[in-house]
Amino acid sequence: MAPPYPLLVLYGSQTGNAQDVAERVAREAARRHFAPRVLPADAYLPMVAHLPAEPALVWVASTTGQGDPPDNMRQLWRFLLRKSLAPGSLGSLRAAVFGLGDSGYPKYNVTAKKLFRRLEALGAHMLLPVGLGDDQHRSGYEAALDPWLAQLWPALRAAFPLPAGLTEPAPTDTATELVSKYRVAWLSGQEAAAAQQAAEQASGVADGTRCAWAAHAEALAAAAQFDRVEAAASGLPLPLQQQGAEGQPSARAAGGPATTAGHGAGGTGYGPHHPYWARLTANKRITAPAHFQDVRLLDVDLGQSGISYEPGDVLAVVPQQPAAAVEALCRRCGWDPHAWVRVEAVLAPAAAAAGEAASPAEAAQGSASSGAVASACSCTVRLGALIAGALDVNGASPRRFFFQVLHQYVRGSELEEERLAYFSSPEGRDNLYEYNQREGRTVLEVLGDFKSARLPLEWLLQACPRLKPRYFSIASSLAAHPHTAQLAVAIVDWATPFKRRRRGVCTSWLAALDPEAQGEVRLPVWLERGALRLPPSPAAPLLMVGPGTGVAPFRSFLQQRQAALLAGEVPRPAPCTLFFGCRNEAGDYYFREEWETMQAQDVLAPPPGGLVTAFSRDGPAKVYVQHRIRERAAEVWAALQAGAYVYVAGSADKMPAAVAAAIEEVVAQQGGMARDEAAAYVRHLELGGRYQVEAWS
Repeated sequence: MAPPYPLLVLYGSQTGNAQDVAERVAREAARRHFAPRVLPADAYLPMVAHLPAEPALVWVASTTGQGDPPDNMRQLWRFLLRKSLAPGSLGSLRAAVFGLGDSGYPKYNVTAKKLFRRLEALGAHMLLPVGLGDDQHRSGYEAALDPWLAQLWPALRAAFPLPAGLTEPAPTDTATELVSKYRVAWLSGQEAAAAQQAAEQASGVADGTRCAWAAHAEALAAAAQFDRVEAAASGLPLPLQQQGAEGQPSARAAGGPATTAGHGAGGTGYGPHHPYWARLTANKRITAPAHFQDVRLLDVDLGQSGISYEPGDVLAVVPQQPAAAVEALCRRCGWDPHAWVRVEAVLAPAAAAAGEAASPAEAAQGSASSGAVASACSCTVRLGALIAGALDVNGASPRRFFFQVLHQYVRGSELEEERLAYFSSPEGRDNLYEYNQREGRTVLEVLGDFKSARLPLEWLLQACPRLKPRYFSIASSLAAHPHTAQLAVAIVDWATPFKRRRRGVCTSWLAALDPEAQGEVRLPVWLERGALRLPPSPAAPLLMVGPGTGVAPFRSFLQQRQAALLAGEVPRPAPCTLFFGCRNEAGDYYFREEWETMQAQDVLAPPPGGLVTAFSRDGPAKVYVQHRIRERAAEVWAALQAGAYVYVAGSADKMPAAVAAAIEEVVAQQGGMARDEAAAYVRHLELGGRYQVEAWS
């Protein structure tokens, strides 16, 4: 029988979603008699000379920041943009592109759109239109992915006929054979004792003394070890695995924000695998006691770390999961959290072949072979620490893949088996959303609802959401607060449609930290370059739109300009206007006294402009920042004509799009332009760096 057709599946992933999609594509492709290879896009760069000979390519790409490609596809993307590449150089390649984005951002799915056009320009035969997954959809990106895959398989089959004697599932059939990426050995006796002794010596607590944050540190160390195993199991070539060992985690573990431009900004070397344990010196509520939402201002002492940030930068914080949640998961699964386990990567020969720059045919032959354990790619950790540091069991809702895996391990309950089978299917996608995402169900709760399922540890490691860092725009300037980063943090606390209380893993942990009562409190942090940047010249006017805690980076901007003014570095600051929105003037008008002082100092433009507020619940009708922009149309247009930079920060739900629409209306009305001309004007601002957005879901 002829070997299966090779199918190269590349992904560019910042938070792990694109990697999940790529792995799903590979699972379904294998069932349809293709030989898939799944790699982060940059891992293919050493083999890029083989790209013209690849029969077929599926590329899954997310969009980050200001329309940037993810960290792990930037090198290959730059290569593909070379002008020296001939227009027909990919003339033999069949290709398809699926994008993951958020329509709340102005540059929605721009990476996938550009990638599609570039592959087409290089001569690739595009099998179907670019797929556009949208996080804003009630069912997330899968609402677009399911129908896109149903079109992909017939398009691939038309190009690569099914060999005689074989059958394949229907295009809408998403059932796949599940193959574990890990193998777990439970240690006992001398092996477990030796592992514990080695861990104690490595952590410096062999004498029995432990600092207050020792459990947190152990969890992060276990997660870092597992990241390297995960990278190997995902097919990352050895040189890139070694880079991960030096501080760059796997694509899934990186969990980078939409604002990230690379780990360890600030030139210190701190990052996900080597955080700085900063001291928390203050934790103050800045909303009124009776206000429904608790918002904190945290003072994080950067000490002698050498971390130096710019206005607009982001501080990453890794939360500590409640010990009770980890213990509850272990009880549910029948595990001892104090047990020691060895986790090994199970590698398919195709992964090894890929690391050796194999040709498509050689890699396909490898894919047809059975997997093997890479004993060198392993970690030995305490189970409780691994779960606490690597898996989000009490916060994030699992993806559909988790339900597909769980379905395979139901025993003795026909009702649960049928329900999980339905949730795992495209037909059950909307019902799964109602049960899972809309209710914010956690892995721990799902396991509680499906009591007959006994999930092995290796599958929990593969299917459970990873515990990700949280990213906060720094709300201070080093010029005003030396050696300190201040964070404005809204404590996430909400009720589901069925009135179930949900609390954010990170923010609820931060809210409970009290340096005055608890003594020394430390947070694992590192710096990330943010999406927002001050203009090169202090003479450039600023138009800043920051409702809620979206105002945080603008406090940093304005403190920087205030410090320059007070130090005599600038004779008179450029006129700046802040559009700030919140619910109630008396409840959540953050930093009011600071803004008024800045306005008195001419850091903000004088009244009636400079400081423009929108209190949405204080009047008979709801008023938002976009309404205030329209009301101040003449002032906004004058600022734009004077070279103003526009900054928008806050929730990605509806606000960024509403603000963009308001700015376009101002430009059309005040500039005498047609609507399409106004949209082109705003687009020109974006391309020139004069319209910048930082938004989060």
